Amino acid sequence: MHIRFQWWSPTVGAIEVKAKPNSTWIRIVGLPLHLWSQKSYKAIGDFCGGWIETQLRNHLKWARIKILGDGTSIPKEVTIESGGFFFTTQIWAEVPVRFHVGEGEEGVQVLDQHILRENTKGKETAHNSPSLKKLVLPARVPPREELF
Repeated sequence: MHIRFQWWSPTVGAIEVKAKPNSTWIRIVGLPLHLWSQKSYKAIGDFCGGWIETQLRNHLKWARIKILGDGTSIPKEVTIESGGFFFTTQIWAEVPVRFHVGEGEEGVQVLDQHILRENTKGKETAHNSPSLKKLVLPARVPPREELF
């Protein structure tokens, strides 16, 4: 086992937008127990980009599968047919937070003082959509006394 310590910074645990990981872990949520098999995991993994491996099956709420790719084109759900029944389960991608340095891109959602604003050609409009494509965090890191 390797342990690595790293000083805190705003980008700890995040990867640059330019970085393209070659594999991603996904979780198959709510998969019926009778479908918990290596054959099912491999079929789902191949459907989501290419199966690599399956983690130990000791968590009964989800199955965890490692697949090829950076996790940007994984479906949100998959439907599996078994014995004439169709089971639709959610897929959660364990994709790390991504960041880039510089100004926000046009059309990118910006988080500013707890209000989501849409940056379009220099105009900012209030926006409270629950489904965001991209999120850019403010560059300002609050002083320690503001955090506690």
